[in-house]
Amino acid sequence: VPGDVVEVSVGDKIPADIRLIKIYSTTIRIDQSILTGESVSVIKHTDAIPDPRAVNQDKKNILFSGTNVAAGKARGIVIGTGLNTAIGKIRTEMSETEEIKTPLQQKLDEFGEQLSKVISVICVAVWAINIG
Repeated sequence: VPGDVVEVSVGDKIPADIRLIKIYSTTIRIDQSILTGESVSVIKHTDAIPDPRAVNQDKKNILFSGTNVAAGKARGIVIGTGLNTAIGKIRTEMSETEEIKTPLQQKLDEFGEQLSKVISVICVAVWAINIG
Protein backbone atom coordinates (compact mmCIF):
# COMPACT_ATOMS: atom_id res chain seq x y z
CA VAL A 1 0.00 0.00 0.00
CA PRO A 2 1.49 3.39 -0.92
CA GLY A 3 2.77 5.11 2.20
CA ASP A 4 3.79 1.89 3.98
CA VAL A 5 7.31 1.74 5.43
CA VAL A 6 9.26 -1.29 4.21
CA GLU A 7 12.65 -2.69 5.23
CA VAL A 8 14.67 -4.72 2.73
CA SER A 9 17.93 -6.61 3.05
CA VAL A 10 20.21 -8.95 1.08
CA GLY A 11 18.29 -11.50 -0.98
CA ASP A 12 14.92 -9.73 -0.74
CA LYS A 13 12.82 -9.13 -3.82
CA ILE A 14 11.49 -5.56 -3.83
CA PRO A 15 7.68 -5.83 -3.43
CA ALA A 16 6.78 -2.36 -4.79
CA ASP A 17 8.43 0.85 -5.97
CA ILE A 18 10.06 2.25 -2.83
CA ARG A 19 11.65 5.66 -2.10
CA LEU A 20 14.70 5.13 0.13
CA ILE A 21 14.69 7.04 3.42
CA LYS A 22 17.46 5.29 5.40
CA ILE A 23 20.34 2.96 4.59
CA TYR A 24 21.51 0.83 7.54
CA SER A 25 24.60 -0.63 5.87
CA THR A 26 27.52 1.16 4.24
CA THR A 27 25.79 0.90 0.85
CA ILE A 28 22.83 -0.84 -0.69
CA ARG A 29 23.26 -2.52 -4.07
CA ILE A 30 20.30 -3.52 -6.20
CA ASP A 31 20.21 -5.95 -9.12
CA GLN A 32 17.78 -4.20 -11.45
CA SER A 33 18.68 -6.11 -14.61
CA ILE A 34 15.04 -7.21 -14.97
CA LEU A 35 14.09 -3.57 -15.47
CA THR A 36 17.06 -1.81 -17.06
CA GLY A 37 19.16 -4.64 -18.50
CA GLU A 38 22.22 -3.51 -16.54
CA SER A 39 24.54 -6.47 -15.92
CA VAL A 40 25.97 -5.13 -12.64
CA SER A 41 24.16 -4.20 -9.46
CA VAL A 42 23.52 -0.51 -8.83
CA ILE A 43 24.46 1.45 -5.70
CA LYS A 44 21.47 3.38 -4.36
CA HIS A 45 21.34 6.40 -2.02
CA THR A 46 18.77 8.53 -0.19
CA ASP A 47 19.59 11.87 -1.85
CA ALA A 48 16.81 13.62 -3.77
CA ILE A 49 16.93 13.47 -7.57
CA PRO A 50 16.78 17.04 -8.96
CA ASP A 51 15.21 16.10 -12.32
CA PRO A 52 11.63 14.81 -11.91
CA ARG A 53 11.73 13.48 -15.50
CA ALA A 54 14.85 11.36 -14.90
CA VAL A 55 14.94 7.92 -16.52
CA ASN A 56 14.79 4.84 -14.28
CA GLN A 57 18.57 4.30 -14.47
CA ASP A 58 19.12 7.76 -12.96
CA LYS A 59 16.66 7.33 -10.08
CA LYS A 60 19.26 6.24 -7.56
CA ASN A 61 16.94 6.80 -4.58
CA ILE A 62 14.19 4.46 -5.82
CA LEU A 63 14.04 0.68 -5.41
CA PHE A 64 11.95 -0.75 -8.24
CA SER A 65 9.39 -3.52 -7.87
CA GLY A 66 10.67 -6.92 -9.00
CA THR A 67 14.35 -6.09 -8.53
CA ASN A 68 16.56 -7.82 -5.93
CA VAL A 69 18.74 -6.57 -3.09
CA ALA A 70 22.30 -7.71 -3.88
CA ALA A 71 23.94 -6.17 -0.78
CA GLY A 72 22.98 -4.03 2.19
CA LYS A 73 19.91 -3.18 4.24
CA ALA A 74 17.60 -0.18 3.96
CA ARG A 75 14.21 1.30 4.78
CA GLY A 76 11.89 3.12 2.42
CA ILE A 77 8.36 4.29 1.76
CA VAL A 78 6.18 2.58 -0.84
CA ILE A 79 5.39 5.00 -3.67
CA GLY A 80 3.83 2.63 -6.20
CA THR A 81 2.19 -0.79 -6.38
CA GLY A 82 0.78 -2.99 -9.15
CA LEU A 83 0.36 -1.17 -12.46
CA ASN A 84 1.59 2.06 -10.82
CA THR A 85 5.16 0.71 -10.62
CA ALA A 86 7.87 1.16 -13.25
CA ILE A 87 7.54 -2.48 -14.36
CA GLY A 88 3.73 -2.17 -14.33
CA LYS A 89 3.88 0.87 -16.61
CA ILE A 90 6.12 -1.02 -19.04
CA ARG A 91 3.65 -3.93 -19.03
CA THR A 92 0.74 -1.57 -19.72
CA GLU A 93 2.59 0.10 -22.59
CA MET A 94 3.44 -3.27 -24.12
CA SER A 95 -0.15 -4.53 -23.94
CA GLU A 96 -1.48 -1.34 -25.54
CA THR A 97 0.91 -1.53 -28.49
CA GLU A 98 -0.75 -2.46 -31.78
CA GLU A 99 0.85 -5.26 -33.72
CA ILE A 100 1.80 -4.06 -37.19
CA LYS A 101 2.23 -6.78 -39.78
CA THR A 102 5.45 -6.86 -41.76
CA PRO A 103 5.32 -6.95 -45.58
CA LEU A 104 6.21 -10.66 -45.44
CA GLN A 105 3.32 -11.38 -43.06
CA GLN A 106 0.94 -9.46 -45.35
CA LYS A 107 2.11 -11.43 -48.41
CA LEU A 108 1.77 -14.73 -46.52
CA ASP A 109 -1.78 -13.79 -45.48
CA GLU A 110 -2.66 -13.00 -49.12
CA PHE A 111 -1.10 -16.28 -50.28
CA GLY A 112 -3.03 -18.21 -47.62
CA GLU A 113 -6.34 -16.67 -48.75
CA GLN A 114 -5.63 -17.47 -52.42
CA LEU A 115 -4.55 -21.01 -51.53
CA SER A 116 -7.74 -21.64 -49.55
CA LYS A 117 -9.85 -20.43 -52.53
CA VAL A 118 -8.00 -22.77 -54.92
CA ILE A 119 -8.40 -25.71 -52.53
CA SER A 120 -12.13 -24.95 -52.19
CA VAL A 121 -12.56 -24.96 -55.98
CA ILE A 122 -10.67 -28.26 -56.26
CA CYS A 123 -12.84 -29.82 -53.51
CA VAL A 124 -16.04 -28.73 -55.27
CA ALA A 125 -14.72 -30.08 -58.61
CA VAL A 126 -13.78 -33.46 -57.08
CA TRP A 127 -17.19 -33.66 -55.38
CA ALA A 128 -18.97 -32.84 -58.67
CA ILE A 129 -16.95 -35.46 -60.57
CA ASN A 130 -17.72 -38.14 -57.94
CA ILE A 131 -21.47 -37.41 -58.05
CA GLY A 132 -21.66 -37.37 -61.85
